Amino acid sequence: MLGYAKQKSDALGANATWIRSDVLETPSELDGTAELVYSGKGATCWMMDLDAWAAVVWRLLKPGGKFFFFEGHPLDSAWNEDSEKYELREGGTYFEASSIRGRGFPFEAAGRTEPEKPVELTSRVWTVGQTVTAVANVGMRVEHLEEFPEPFWDQFKHIPVGDMARLPHTFGLVATKE
Repeated sequence: MLGYAKQKSDALGANATWIRSDVLETPSELDGTAELVYSGKGATCWMMDLDAWAAVVWRLLKPGGKFFFFEGHPLDSAWNEDSEKYELREGGTYFEASSIRGRGFPFEAAGRTEPEKPVELTSRVWTVGQTVTAVANVGMRVEHLEEFPEPFWDQFKHIPVGDMARLPHTFGLVATKE
């Protein structure tokens, strides 16, 4: 994916540096160099320490730099994906306070990516409040928070489109490093 990203940025003439790293181990020589940091599309479910993640975003940004975050809405984790209507899955709760082993999207995707390797993954569902609080606690000013009815991916194949549009399935956040 990094090779593909480099091809795209080169084709656009965009000055971009692509680095593969555990987000919590992002090289310190990048501190204060970013005008924009983007995170999302399934990233935070892998973070076991949201405060540490937000601190990395903060340290990468230049003063006045923007953080753009777009993610699947955590409420989706509460619903039964096989139902024809919004129905809580067994044990489903918006306030999932513990890590999850082996259920749902991240595990299925990892299994498809490298089917020959056993997958032992742990993910975590963070509420919108926990995410916004982590960003605010590191000193970023939240400028915009919005929820959207568009699905993050097509996990609710049996719920009619009109019903899907009644609840949020994604959310976005823009914050600035003061």
